[in-house]
Amino acid sequence: MFLAMFHALLAFLLLSATTPSNTPTKCCHWSTNPTQCTGFDGPPGIPTGSWLCPLTPCFCEGPHFIPASWEQAIARNSLVPATSDEPGGTIANGYVGAWAPRGLPGSAGAATTGVEHVKGVFAAKDPDPIPGTNNHRRVTLAPLASWTTTAYVSTIGGESRNSTAVASAMDFELAAYKVHYSSKVHYSSSQSLESGGGEGAVFCDQTTYAHRGQEHLIVAEFVCTNRGADRTEVRVGQARCNTDSAENELLYGNLCPRTDASSPVGFARVDYGPPGAAGGAPSCSISTMNSRETPDTSLPVVGECHTFVPEEGLLLSVGPGKTATLALVSARYSNMDDGQHGNGKKGAVLVSEAHGAWKAATADPSALTASHVAAMAELHRPGIEVEGNDELARVVNSSLHALLGSSRSGSPYSSAPEGLVSTRYGGHAFWDIETWQWPTWLAFWPDQAKALLEYRHDLMAQALANAAQRPSPFLSNYPDTDTARPDLQGLRFPWESALSGVEQCPGNTETHIMGDISTAFRQYWAATQDTQWLEHTGFPVIKGIATFYASRVVQDTEVPSKWHIERSMGPDEYHNNVTDSSYGNAVASAALKGAHDLAALVPGEVANTAFLAIAAGLDATIPYDAELDYHPEFVGWDRSASPTHLIKQADTVMMYYPLNFKANASTKRNDVRYWASVTDPRGVAMTYGIHAIVRLLHPTYPRHWW
Repeated sequence: MFLAMFHALLAFLLLSATTPSNTPTKCCHWSTNPTQCTGFDGPPGIPTGSWLCPLTPCFCEGPHFIPASWEQAIARNSLVPATSDEPGGTIANGYVGAWAPRGLPGSAGAATTGVEHVKGVFAAKDPDPIPGTNNHRRVTLAPLASWTTTAYVSTIGGESRNSTAVASAMDFELAAYKVHYSSKVHYSSSQSLESGGGEGAVFCDQTTYAHRGQEHLIVAEFVCTNRGADRTEVRVGQARCNTDSAENELLYGNLCPRTDASSPVGFARVDYGPPGAAGGAPSCSISTMNSRETPDTSLPVVGECHTFVPEEGLLLSVGPGKTATLALVSARYSNMDDGQHGNGKKGAVLVSEAHGAWKAATADPSALTASHVAAMAELHRPGIEVEGNDELARVVNSSLHALLGSSRSGSPYSSAPEGLVSTRYGGHAFWDIETWQWPTWLAFWPDQAKALLEYRHDLMAQALANAAQRPSPFLSNYPDTDTARPDLQGLRFPWESALSGVEQCPGNTETHIMGDISTAFRQYWAATQDTQWLEHTGFPVIKGIATFYASRVVQDTEVPSKWHIERSMGPDEYHNNVTDSSYGNAVASAALKGAHDLAALVPGEVANTAFLAIAAGLDATIPYDAELDYHPEFVGWDRSASPTHLIKQADTVMMYYPLNFKANASTKRNDVRYWASVTDPRGVAMTYGIHAIVRLLHPTYPRHWW
């Protein structure tokens, strides 16, 4: 199974990018009036090959120039310049994450600019987040004010920003966002692209990153170079707390911390002495969430310190032929760092830890970037290299960047569909982790993969309590008087999980999440053969999920050997309350068989033959149309309503990957051909990865046979 999973990962990556990019894109580079620059040839009066309209290659779209120092990394597809409509880049290290904006102020900042998220720190999304209410997604990753990520070069040599050219790019090797500021006034026309790099005589490079080796830190480093003959002053500013500024709307309001009762985060400053220029005291604060996920979970508290930037900015004086460096640092510590129950640390202790980390980091700022580079190099030892397809290389590199930023080994928490840089889905863990993101982690970073599974293991007590709830909120679509209503047992993990393991998406009936989790656990065992892990961590979860399914099924009234899963929903969320979802039955059957087979490897365990019998009964009720030689998505699927009868995403075809469901080649071909034809084109892109994988697992099929 592990080899099939690894090959399928490669299949997904190789077939997901179809647009070659060997031809440079024509683009409009930086100008005070970008419409003047039309591409390779340039406007009248601007020489071809100048920094405003460089010759070739042309890597971007929009009003930018490309610094020569970036060209090698761009050629490796590890550095991707931003286009004019892109708001910034994401930085994260598995503990803290944020958006780094492009050239504030005055540029289009991301909606979440000025916000950091810390692993395990959730705040209420609704006024009443306590379980028992019907509020959807009770908690979400807490929005914490971020100052360091909003720093920028405000002036070079006293010039206005309109006289400064700005280029920005995402650096996947360093997991950093880069901004290059070059003085237009100080640009020497005698410099060639080769000798001068097309940059001004005075230029600054900003690199913002979440430190990989020191997870509590975010760093914004400014390195300014003066190739001119005169000393030049560079001023580094920071987005200000100004409620009258339209710019503040882009900053999500968090640089002006709210104190009203509706704010999800309480905020208090902590005085460590008079802040001032670089080397002075930092600005520190304590943020306390105004509610907790359940009465039994701790109230999250965060202590934070960051380099203070006065309103007039910090000054760098750069002599002729010299380079000057400034590092802005922020540090955060949370009482949730050690797990869902908190470590009991008060705000004063946390802010003291943050102050100590900030002080140590700023005492030797030159070592910060070097240690981060070393940590990233170690992390990138495994991975995927793509040759001959630039677009695919960028897709792969950006995907790996997103995955690595969302988790780290040793973390007590899982990941989320968009990691630590977004509150979509509340920052919760669900099947995206164990099904879609999981194969890459397991293949290249098994320590991180293991941490994701330990999160589920740590929440077993709550999963048992979820199943034991009476009346069960997970069976709300059963009438109370229905005698076939199952009596749930075992482990019932939530569809969306945050801190405690209570359901963050009340009323969801996608029971396949249990099978998805079991699949990931069994894959980890197949890949590592770690018997100690299987005994103490893996098998308790695998067995508990099988027990859940054994209690969730309903016996057929006419053929007792057959079993059904009623009133559930498969991955296709357009159709709910169905009976015998093909994928739902298949993933449950695989979970039951896995628990039966692995019991022999665990001391003191005896194989449960009932699991095997129920698995066979579920296999027997997976819908199959012998005449059309395909699998309907569930009992009663109306094929005559196609093509207007659409599905949201890959569902039935997922029996073949990741479950390796056995069927005739013609059946597989018909399944993918049909279900591809009725998939909503506005649905999720993950669908096409599944189609590509199934095709590659059967290389005799034509490339576009569906």
